[in-house]
Amino acid sequence: MENTAEEKRPDSQHKRLILIRHGQTEFNTQNRLQGWSDSPLTEEGRKQMEISGAILKQAGIQPDVIWCSDLGRAVESAGILLPHASRMAMPALREYSFGEFDGKPAAQAPGWDELPAHGAEDLTAARDRLAKGIGYILSQTPEGQSAVAVTHGIAASLILTLAECDRQPEWFSNGCLLVFDWDEETLRLQEILNNEQGKE
Repeated sequence: MENTAEEKRPDSQHKRLILIRHGQTEFNTQNRLQGWSDSPLTEEGRKQMEISGAILKQAGIQPDVIWCSDLGRAVESAGILLPHASRMAMPALREYSFGEFDGKPAAQAPGWDELPAHGAEDLTAARDRLAKGIGYILSQTPEGQSAVAVTHGIAASLILTLAECDRQPEWFSNGCLLVFDWDEETLRLQEILNNEQGKE
């Protein structure tokens, strides 16, 4: 898929949500679970955000506000994506927490069927948390306008379960953009951009 967002605004009665996964971090390169722990962006991660920011600029999407998870990697990513926008950090957009395994090598983590043991989040609770965050963002976005938000990999997968979509990628690359349409009733996935390393 071509990495260009459509240069037209959403229908005047609709809203558009562009969800972006943060840039690559040091923990990503070490195959560690980040969860609610944090790790700075790598040089590659900063470049990924510059590319994603260029996609937004090409599409004429330059809002005054960018929403993001309150974790450092998302806040840093938001500042690169839209450097002139005010950053609104929200705990509701945080990654899923693996509890005591946050920050640990992924190979040490228990399987999904063993969670939410070890202090990990309940998946339903995490999904509800994200749904409330997305709902708030959309409530603050005028009709016919676009909202941009930075979140995380598993969080993006959980948000996608709230939407109508034809496909569920196995993973989301750092810096990929998920473009949704919202008509006040239904959230619909329109396209996924910049996800060459993800599997559809």
